[in-house]
Amino acid sequence: MINYKYTEENLLDNPHNYMYASFQGEEFVNAYYKNRLNYIKLFELKANQIYINTDLFLCQRSIEYLKTFLENSGEYQKYQSIFDDLTQYEEIILNYEQDFINNIQSFDLKNEIDTESLLISILYSQLNNRYDKSINQWLDRLIQRFEVTKKLYEVYLSGFRNGKGSHSNLRIYWMLSLSLNLRYVETQNIKYLSTLMKVSDLICSVEQNTNFNHQIPKQGLILILLVEIITVRLLTNSIEGFKFVFK
Repeated sequence: MINYKYTEENLLDNPHNYMYASFQGEEFVNAYYKNRLNYIKLFELKANQIYINTDLFLCQRSIEYLKTFLENSGEYQKYQSIFDDLTQYEEIILNYEQDFINNIQSFDLKNEIDTESLLISILYSQLNNRYDKSINQWLDRLIQRFEVTKKLYEVYLSGFRNGKGSHSNLRIYWMLSLSLNLRYVETQNIKYLSTLMKVSDLICSVEQNTNFNHQIPKQGLILILLVEIITVRLLTNSIEGFKFVFK
């Protein structure tokens, strides 16, 4: 039996070079799917925490944005009660101050760039002005940095090539995965799904190998994995002769 090996080691400490990974057919895809479902169940059991208001806001708005996609997949009802749990934070979400979010047009390659601030601006733009060309430009730069190093740093120096600071902030990886989810559903461009799966591997691998106590809404963690496995299922359903265990 094939195991899904990409979450067995902490990928922050031991990045995996996917370039040399071989495709192992339907058994591998079923192992992947089982892996993701196990993490969804694990995240379901996470106790409520005092979350960061920005994350609550982005999570709720993203669920609203993706609700039609989830409903059409037939999966939304399974997790609706978990997503509905966000209503207990409704006052925080409704009164969330958005004034501090930088306009995506304000970021310049000539300057140092705070990665978290950039990702918040990208997500806000995706949820409010999805046709802004700057979304693709900055998201593609983040994808390129992640694909090269399998890390995201807290700050990138002018030119957006060299990073500094910690590369262990899981909120940054979660926000990137959320942005990739939104972009893939919007465009169906496979490059976004490809990077999304690698970022999800990283997040799950940290859960597997460390004391996961980061302030990310469990609804947000479930959302990124749920959208991912739905998109993979939609793709694999079109492959004639394959039998995938999606249940």
